[in-house]
Amino acid sequence: MAVQLRALDHVTVCTRDLDASLAFYRGVLGLELADWRPPFGFDGAWLALGGHAVVHLVAGRAVADPAGAVDHFAIAGAGSPDAAKAELTARDIAFDERETPDGRFRQLFVRDPDGVKIEIVFDQGLVPSSLKSEFGALRTVLESGVPTIRNRSGGH
Repeated sequence: MAVQLRALDHVTVCTRDLDASLAFYRGVLGLELADWRPPFGFDGAWLALGGHAVVHLVAGRAVADPAGAVDHFAIAGAGSPDAAKAELTARDIAFDERETPDGRFRQLFVRDPDGVKIEIVFDQGLVPSSLKSEFGALRTVLESGVPTIRNRSGGH
């Protein structure tokens, strides 16, 4: 039996400059400073989204390669990707825009002050192309009129 998991809890990011990282994660990404952090023996901050600390910043532990074995982490975007692009552009934050092959997700990739890659992903709510034919067939059946089945008393 595998270990039972519920959800990704947080990502720890090592930073050379805590103030610059706080400015980025709070000012650009809109995360809130968590109201509680254990009394660790090192400087840092916890940043929350929806009341849950999702990014833990650890000061003074910068690494030579900010990605290490991890390529990026993702945060679900709210609102429109176009509004996010406008905000990033206004703040002169470079980003790379991508879309999944089925068009469902639009992705904006940014880097924090230490070079950590972050994906802001927007679910477009589109039906994957692999399901479109199945939905099309179902729509045809429904639009053609499904015969009504009457019970023995003559009602519907």
